[in-house]
Amino acid sequence: MSKRTRRAVETGPTAAQRHLYEQARRRSVPGRSTMSEDQLGAAVARANTRGDALPCN
Repeated sequence: MSKRTRRAVETGPTAAQRHLYEQARRRSVPGRSTMSEDQLGAAVARANTRGDALPCN
């Protein structure tokens, strides 16, 4: 594996962050592409409590 590929793998989003991003996308959370994992989690939680969030499977 090249140095560049290894760096991309090591610095990519975690499975949890990808999952949270998908949840945020389904709920139309603005700014989700620049959020950290913690921020995504908080935004999804807020969207869930708003009452207008779509159910997620």
